[in-house]
Amino acid sequence: MVIIIDNKIGDIEEKLKYMPIQANGSEMRGEPEVAGQTVYVPIYSNIYAQDGKPFHFEASLSIRNLDPDKEITINSIRYFDTSGKEIKNYLEEPLRLKLPATAEFIVEQKKIVGRSGGKFIVEWVSDTKVNKPLIEAVMIDIFHDLYPAGMD
Repeated sequence: MVIIIDNKIGDIEEKLKYMPIQANGSEMRGEPEVAGQTVYVPIYSNIYAQDGKPFHFEASLSIRNLDPDKEITINSIRYFDTSGKEIKNYLEEPLRLKLPATAEFIVEQKKIVGRSGGKFIVEWVSDTKVNKPLIEAVMIDIFHDLYPAGMD
């Protein structure tokens, strides 16, 4: 069996070229998508390695408003452990987030809650359809020698 690819490789390479982000914010201008969401964000406050030994992490939740013209309102940020038990409600009242604002929330490493199945549930709304915010989590081990696994 013989497959002839022809000269399509050049066309594919051209389409896959890196294109730098526009400095004027036009990359955020597409059609507004939604007027709110409930977003599940996994948080690994620990993982298991080296024969099941737990390694604990500090976790950061970041919520970035990407709409160039409209603010969003974060109504709720709740943190749950592996079993689904609510550990903490991070907001006492709704938080308005303008562009290019970012809201950040921390799960401290030394508190050791949530386990490998920890998660945030983030609820946000807007008065009109907007670009979805960027919601992400970062986990890092900064106290490995100070807070060894097993400090539960």
